[in-house]
Amino acid sequence: MPLKDWPKEWYQGANRRFTLKYHQRATIALEFINKYESNEACFLAAYPEAKLGHTQLLKAVNKACTARGDCISCNK
Repeated sequence: MPLKDWPKEWYQGANRRFTLKYHQRATIALEFINKYESNEACFLAAYPEAKLGHTQLLKAVNKACTARGDCISCNK
């Protein structure tokens, strides 16, 4: 089910912890769609971390996004 179609009760109220997953997946999806125009081969060539799992892929996408100046880094 696409993220945009998730019912609000899935990511609000008692389930708000799932909002983080929603945001993470949206970040990866938007990179895939906007930067790589949904070209899976190019995306996977740019992000071999995808083979290592979701977390490593997200870190790589965030790093690339920050390097391009598309993202604002949150230094904690």
